[in-house]
Amino acid sequence: MYQDQALTVFDLSGIVDTRKPSGERRSSRIVSGKKQILIVRSAQHDIRFGILVDSLGDINEIPVSQLETVPKMMSQGNSLVESLIKPHDQSVDRRIMVVLSAEKIFQRLYDKENAG
Repeated sequence: MYQDQALTVFDLSGIVDTRKPSGERRSSRIVSGKKQILIVRSAQHDIRFGILVDSLGDINEIPVSQLETVPKMMSQGNSLVESLIKPHDQSVDRRIMVVLSAEKIFQRLYDKENAG
């Protein structure tokens, strides 16, 4: 229930590849076993749904200057990627964050539900 409304909650682990090199795996996820639900809103379809996640980290404000549109080949087909967030030049952490599209997730889940 979210704001007195029943929402469907999806586990995306079957459609998102979460494998990481062994040095980057977080053992705390396995130990805690606590899952959280992220509420997502599809503005295009005017619907809210939940996504089951292992955990939510800090939520930071990201400057628009760090947001970059993905190359066309990454945004077509089955890709759920909408954009990338690149680190600041001075940042110690040089990882790139991938931003998933709520619209593409909804469409993939909707297609999957209607296919079977």
